[in-house]
Amino acid sequence: MKVNHVWYGDSAMGPLELFNIYSWLALGHAVTIYAHNWDGTAHTASSLGVDGAVKVKNLSTILTDDEGKVKASTMPNTRDLLKTWILATNNRKPANTDFIFNLVDVTKSYIGGTRQGIVLDLKAGPSKWLPDYAPAFNSKFVSYSRGGNTTYPENQCMGSMEAESGAARGKYAAFFDNEIAKGLQAFKTTPNGTHFGLITVFHGKAWNAAGSKIDVSMEGPSGGAGGLEDYVVDEIGSPSHGPFRVFKHASDQTNKSNSIKTKPADVAALAQRVWDGELKASGGNAGFLTKVEAAMKTLPGYKAPQAKPLCPKCNKPFAKLVLPTHERECKG
Repeated sequence: MKVNHVWYGDSAMGPLELFNIYSWLALGHAVTIYAHNWDGTAHTASSLGVDGAVKVKNLSTILTDDEGKVKASTMPNTRDLLKTWILATNNRKPANTDFIFNLVDVTKSYIGGTRQGIVLDLKAGPSKWLPDYAPAFNSKFVSYSRGGNTTYPENQCMGSMEAESGAARGKYAAFFDNEIAKGLQAFKTTPNGTHFGLITVFHGKAWNAAGSKIDVSMEGPSGGAGGLEDYVVDEIGSPSHGPFRVFKHASDQTNKSNSIKTKPADVAALAQRVWDGELKASGGNAGFLTKVEAAMKTLPGYKAPQAKPLCPKCNKPFAKLVLPTHERECKG
């Protein structure tokens, strides 16, 4: 699978971003980061602090290059808006966070509508069910619902593994771009406006317009809710379902001050469970698995699990409360 991320910022990636990026790489997937540095210089794998196996593409370059390619006719209004907004930052980080939310959300839909692959927020990583869902990605436009905040799936996940000229992606791109076109001039002149909620709605409706689509947190691999209970994913707060795992409480909305906030220790504890239960024995690339474990151990609030004591007779580990009973019965 091709995993696409969007990054606006002048800093390197943090440990959770690295944990998920290296998880994808360890399992054999390709990772591309579409990045914009606030000062206008191009990010590299080195400046982002990631392994050179990660492709890093400069958003300003991408938007300009798309003008002269077959993509020129795909999402022209969305591209025009992004170019205008990036220019309006004047090579500085916007003081208004709404501006940043607007940029990120529109960019995710632009990449999802013009490139092969699944655009994911960096707080999302693979679950053990990813191979089951992979066939659906080849013909359907993917998204997922989180937290029950919208009628349609939210824009933390979108895209398809169709060829770049795929029908579902084309329908998504056309619908989204038409919605942007309706208010293009107003959007261009008000980058600080609270547009991200409306952009999320545009995404959800465009996903619906794609025709061949799947909400992977609400549907099984073949579509529909039937059998979804077979694809449970351990997350923070309560379980989810599907091919992806989000390291954030479902009710934690970045743009809402009164939402439940995810505790760093909960993120670290989930990462440890994922490492122990899925990744460590996955048979993935050993070099990247080493990087996954290293990133996990630098997560804020991380505490190494306590080793269970060994039975002196059979040398097997048991919980402290269980060990005395086991020892009395153990025959070595």
